[in-house]
Amino acid sequence: DADGDTELSTYQWQINGAIYGSGTTLTSGYQTGDIVSCLITPFDGYDYGTQVVDSLVIDNSPPILDAVSINPNPAYANDVLICNLGSTTDADGTTSFTYTYDWMVNGVSQTINANTTTGIASKGDLVQCMATPNDGTENGTTVLSNSITISNSQPSISTVSISPSNPSITDTLVCSWSGFSDDDNDSDQSTVAWSNGGITIGTGSSINSGFVAGDTVIC
Repeated sequence: DADGDTELSTYQWQINGAIYGSGTTLTSGYQTGDIVSCLITPFDGYDYGTQVVDSLVIDNSPPILDAVSINPNPAYANDVLICNLGSTTDADGTTSFTYTYDWMVNGVSQTINANTTTGIASKGDLVQCMATPNDGTENGTTVLSNSITISNSQPSISTVSISPSNPSITDTLVCSWSGFSDDDNDSDQSTVAWSNGGITIGTGSSINSGFVAGDTVIC
């Protein structure tokens, strides 16, 4: 001001051309895509000068996903793994989101865009999943889950049989089994125990003592 008068400039805010407020700051009332204008009219207490305006367009705020985890935990080689999502928020008020996914095994991407997967890892592998939220306009930050270690799977046997089927006390009893299965493809290292009346009478695939006529022997 050429006269050295005190600045008493006035402020006006407009949202899409409509007057919304005054003062030096505006903290609400606008949303994505709105045109917000700040209009300042210089005033020295006597006269008004020429109004000056600046405008901008409110950008979209990306969504925020707070956490990602894997279920189940512990997990086994043939389990269906689920990429479990936490809460997603959006400053623009968006409540519906889409997600892209990927799975990591020992730090290597498997390029699997799905929230579930199976058969991608073996016993001892470290598995993680990641998810990226999208609000229909842009992606938010990708969130990586904790690591889980694929646990050893329990083996199974389908049938067990003792031969001969009608033994006498002089016979050697032989325990046989079939249908050994292990999801980790581990070798069959099954152990054998024999009991008579709830008491252990031997180990190994065969026995020839510890029983008399009428006893019920279990392998």
